[in-house]
Amino acid sequence: MEATSVLAGKALMAMPQLQIAPRMQRNFPILLEWLLLVHFSHGYVDPECFYTEIITKKSDVYSFGVVMLEILTRKEAVYIDEKGEKQPLATSFISKARKNEHREMLDVEIVTNDENVMKVLEEICQIALQCLSPKGDDRPTMEQVVDELQKLVRFHNSSSGQQIDQEDQMESMLVKFPSVSESSGFNTTQYSSVLEISAGAPR
Repeated sequence: MEATSVLAGKALMAMPQLQIAPRMQRNFPILLEWLLLVHFSHGYVDPECFYTEIITKKSDVYSFGVVMLEILTRKEAVYIDEKGEKQPLATSFISKARKNEHREMLDVEIVTNDENVMKVLEEICQIALQCLSPKGDDRPTMEQVVDELQKLVRFHNSSSGQQIDQEDQMESMLVKFPSVSESSGFNTTQYSSVLEISAGAPR
């Protein structure tokens, strides 16, 4: 899944054009190497599959997390930084998030002084980060992601003006799933190194 493979339906609702994981698992396991070589250069492929050699539905979740970051930051999955160097968007955003500096990467046109809007954006950032968790088991399902995003849409469209109550109305996904920094059993240094391969890979 990548940004260019997300189609809009008649109601302008996003529809994934291709769900890689189920098809790969059922019919095309031999294409894993091809998938990694072709798609990983675009910064979308789950780096965990480099170690497990298994494509799962949670791999699609990872790719969707990258798409979310593209929308939030208006940057490509592999973008050119201030120094003119290629950087994987996921790596950069996660690094900033660990220092609580991820808002610096948000598209300036969506940043506002409206506290409620910024809380919604922060929730979306947290959902994206959960999708990018190093271990697939720590990521939400796509159904859970959709449910959380729908809650955010309802809140944003409501006329009550009430702030998000994370305990009652908008239970944060951080409660349900460990944060990227809390994930265990996976070498995060290796994880970052694998992601950075995409920065130098041909597109």
